[in-house]
Amino acid sequence: MADREGVKTLKIDGVDPKDPDYPFYQLFSFVTKGKPSGPVKQFVDDVLSGEGKKIMVDEGMTPFSGDAK
Repeated sequence: MADREGVKTLKIDGVDPKDPDYPFYQLFSFVTKGKPSGPVKQFVDDVLSGEGKKIMVDEGMTPFSGDAK
């Protein structure tokens, strides 16, 4: 999002938002009743795939790199 017209990113104490030590972040969680299946499982799998992570990076986000539980 930082590359979008009209969006200005700010460094905090000299730390850029793309730096892993940036002090502010937002987590996104998927909550399902039971194990996901059908279209929900497909969506979660797509988001966590290599292509999904590439989209997140292209949009200025940092994807989670650990194992999902």
